[in-house]
Amino acid sequence: MCIEKLKTFHMQQDLVSLHCKIISVMFITAGMTVAGMAYAETAHTFQPFVEYSTLYQDNVLRLPDTLHSKNGTEQKKLSDVSHRLEMGVLIDIDYSRQNFTGWIKENLTRYQDFKQLDFNGVDLMANWKWNLGSHFSGNFGATYLRTLAPFTDFHELEKNLRTEQRNYLDGSWLFHPSWAFQTGVSRYQLTHDLQSQQFSDRVENRGEARLDYVGRTDSKTGIMFGYTKGSLPNWGQLQEAAGANNYAQYEIKGDVKWNLSYKTSFQFVGGKVYRKVETAPGKDFNGANARLRIAWQPTSQVNMNITAWREISAVDYLDALYAINKGISITPNWNVSEKLAIAVELKHQRREFTSARASSFTGVREDTLNDLTVGVTYRPLRNMTVQMAVFHNTKSSAVELSRYSNNGVMVSMQQKF
Repeated sequence: MCIEKLKTFHMQQDLVSLHCKIISVMFITAGMTVAGMAYAETAHTFQPFVEYSTLYQDNVLRLPDTLHSKNGTEQKKLSDVSHRLEMGVLIDIDYSRQNFTGWIKENLTRYQDFKQLDFNGVDLMANWKWNLGSHFSGNFGATYLRTLAPFTDFHELEKNLRTEQRNYLDGSWLFHPSWAFQTGVSRYQLTHDLQSQQFSDRVENRGEARLDYVGRTDSKTGIMFGYTKGSLPNWGQLQEAAGANNYAQYEIKGDVKWNLSYKTSFQFVGGKVYRKVETAPGKDFNGANARLRIAWQPTSQVNMNITAWREISAVDYLDALYAINKGISITPNWNVSEKLAIAVELKHQRREFTSARASSFTGVREDTLNDLTVGVTYRPLRNMTVQMAVFHNTKSSAVELSRYSNNGVMVSMQQKF
């Protein structure tokens, strides 16, 4: 009894400390705003913000209904509430014909029961949208994100922080009023802090070139050539398939964007993709990749986006090289008024996995993910946003231990200064 009271006392102390931090950040950010008002005249936008959110989930670790976790935690105790405090600065600077955008965000997430998952996250972005004369333009930038890895495929009560970094440079040459040539390079790197998950660390270096024709209504038709070199340096944790994850991917795709009217448009990107796995020729992929997006806005207050896809992607399974994802999402939105908006997202996706070794699983392994989210956004003031969302997630799988359902609700408030 004393131990339980002590745990409750510490939890209350943590919540009080978190709420005090929120108040302190509001005062600090307000001071930053006053200090940056003179700078804002030349920077155009230098906007500090603070956001606080509370999230409830009834199955944080995404465990099956009948399963007990390794530490003996029963299903009825797998729900938890987390509190998140985020503060940062949004930047948008115009200098002559150059545009510089970015943000600096830092967040603290604390769980009431699963203290092992408490973490501090970082989200950084910087982009230079450059222009040279009337015919040359492009982007040069970088992103950095450090956060808790999702529990979609990982279900242990351990803090698994992941870091994603991306650097990119691209350019476009408008050599004719209706024709443009574009090229670009990028580097993506993913790492995990938790040693048991470092097998999925990867680096992807990508190059791309494309030729586009742009019509009078901004409709576009183009062809794209892409090459990606991927490697997973820690795959040696799976000795039987060491090195089998490194690959070279070649793709040729068409890109068609057609504005049917001011209410309806669609975009199709698709073509042939060939992925050669370096040390496992029998695991090569040679097939179609495609994504179709339809945007429809019947009125000024209602719009809907429908997206369907079939794409190859990386996975976080030790015994799988990649997955073929086939899915569809529908997102209707209703702007009830200038202050109130309602959004719904329905998403269905099936993943077909390619094994890294013959002994890992037989036949075709499939997972099916279904997600439903309903959200309400309310803006009582110009710089204040209040949001609430409820969601339901399910996953069915040929592997019984990978099946789960999760329900939750999230409430947040953001204040810009």
